[in-house]
Amino acid sequence: MPVCGRSLAPLLRALVLGLVLSCSLAPASHARVEVTLDAATLNEFLSSVTPPKVILPLPSGGEIALELHDLRVTGFDPAGSKERGHVRTSLRVGIPALGLAFPLEPRLSLDVQEENGGKVCVLRFEKVEVPLPVTGALDISGLLPTYRVPGEAAWTVSMSQGDVRVKSRLVDTRLGTEALRLRFDVEITPGK
Repeated sequence: MPVCGRSLAPLLRALVLGLVLSCSLAPASHARVEVTLDAATLNEFLSSVTPPKVILPLPSGGEIALELHDLRVTGFDPAGSKERGHVRTSLRVGIPALGLAFPLEPRLSLDVQEENGGKVCVLRFEKVEVPLPVTGALDISGLLPTYRVPGEAAWTVSMSQGDVRVKSRLVDTRLGTEALRLRFDVEITPGK
């Protein structure tokens, strides 16, 4: 399933393929798989799905380009009892038309939402204020991408014994101090 043009499905598929090859394909096999995304893995993911620029519409009807550079995960803030967890980041926002560049340290909120009978893990930029001359700070979080990690996927693995159907479903997410963990239930069913 696509996530802003990319997907975590290949990673999950590789893990499940190892599971498929190691299990004795009974009528159906079930497993719980945990995918751990540390800062380096999230950096690779975010850099591959974040657009290099966003367009800011102006009240006059014009627009101005904001360039996004060097988006990096700098840490993790696990959720407290009444709040969502956050991924701390840093990035540079450039406004070439004005000759300006700003280092920022926005946070991505982590939320799991029910959608179409399944769960989706959502990473969304919170307040991202660019300090502009004359107008003051402008929150551009609404212009930045929302990263969605679909919670369900299904695919088929072709093996010499026949096709094997695999279905994964997101069970939950846990944000620790060192990584984001996604837990999936995986069902493996040999074809007929």
